[in-house]
Amino acid sequence: MRKEHKYFAIATFCLVVAFLGSIVWYNVQKIKLQQAGSNKTITLSGEGKVVAKPDVAEISFGVITQNTDSSKAQSDNDSKMKVLTGLLKSQGIDEKDITTTTYNLEPQYNYNYCRVGANDYRTCPPKITGYQLTQRVTVKIRDFSKINLIVSSLTPNGANDISQIAFTVDGLAGYQLQAQIAAIQEVMKKKAALEKATGIKIGQILSISNGSNVPLYNYKTLDMQATASLGSGASEAAINPGSQEITSQQTIVFSLE
Repeated sequence: MRKEHKYFAIATFCLVVAFLGSIVWYNVQKIKLQQAGSNKTITLSGEGKVVAKPDVAEISFGVITQNTDSSKAQSDNDSKMKVLTGLLKSQGIDEKDITTTTYNLEPQYNYNYCRVGANDYRTCPPKITGYQLTQRVTVKIRDFSKINLIVSSLTPNGANDISQIAFTVDGLAGYQLQAQIAAIQEVMKKKAALEKATGIKIGQILSISNGSNVPLYNYKTLDMQATASLGSGASEAAINPGSQEITSQQTIVFSLE
């Protein structure tokens, strides 16, 4: 009898374990099915494009003045820069579009004064021989018809360091937003077409990811030094700032109902 009770107890224990195991397995499978149902998604992508045309030309120029007297170097440089600033304002350039980017006064040294012959390569203790003041200004020109006229007037009025021109878009963020909206509209068109063609019901938006291309303008570089040296005749040169497409890629994940 004891053996029978023992076998009965073992069998009962095994049945209980099996029963509990089946319940656990069932609940795990149920959770998996629920998760699978909740994870049913579809991903659609779209691209939007907007053509941006540069509306600002940026030119950087400077006045470099040397003198044995630092105060004289400053006063001479400041006088020339005042004339140039007045010239820009006379051409309709707003004061907020004229920015001083560099103002640097530094001594000039002679390291050769102690040498006594052609074969003397000693480095002499530094001796100040004068001062150099470098002042640079960046100007935004919004009326492109005045670019060459302004540039050709810089050198005759004291500018002796002129950089190349760069074209930019003043309202770049607005163009980027337009491209993003166009890309999202493209996605929604794809969504509607897919629902109509397949009969599936696409639900709410779960996530949106985007990428935008900031334009790098393709334009013919205008050599400012060469243009400035041509004088008033340079005003007839053609300015072609070009244009660039700003693109936005939008990827949207939807739930499936």
